Amino acid sequence: MALTQIKSSNIADGTVVAADIADDSITNADIKSDAAIATTKLSGALTGIASHGLPTFGTAAALAVGTGASQVVQMTTAPAKLPAVDGSNLTGIVSLTADQSWTGAQRSTMFADNDGSFDLNERNNFKCVAAGAITLTFTNIAGSDGQSGYILLTNAGHAISKAGTTKTDANMLATLSAGTGTFILSYISNNTNVYLTNSAIME
Repeated sequence: MALTQIKSSNIADGTVVAADIADDSITNADIKSDAAIATTKLSGALTGIASHGLPTFGTAAALAVGTGASQVVQMTTAPAKLPAVDGSNLTGIVSLTADQSWTGAQRSTMFADNDGSFDLNERNNFKCVAAGAITLTFTNIAGSDGQSGYILLTNAGHAISKAGTTKTDANMLATLSAGTGTFILSYISNNTNVYLTNSAIME
């Protein structure tokens, strides 16, 4: 009599091995829907299995890292920075070497620096209310060639001196020290020194 049906109860555990299963005979429908097969048991490229926490990968996933054509740019480490790339094809980027024109106001608020030391990397325009003797000093002069601006200086007879890199006329310090009121100082840097001029007391 030919066998027409074999029940699972007739098969002992561990008796069916891979060699007993014909190649390409198991289909997707033969696998239980909740079999929970680990992705580590699968071979070949995984293009995306959402149920296993893998997204659907785009074409960039297959590209090499680099800065050449058809490569993916990778940030450097510690600290993260973009590598040097050719940006000549970028659009919407304003060239800082070309002449510029503005239709709106360009301004920054004055930076309060009451100790008389002005950081040129901070702002262009400053205000200073001297509560005692101060020395007019500028920091970060290197790299500031051509930077100019104003200082609104309020004094009440306190002694005003200057650093060696602060250049004034022969009478300026005496005028500022003797005055009680507000002066406008203008300055410009040549990358080595900062040159100052002053107004009279503003009424």
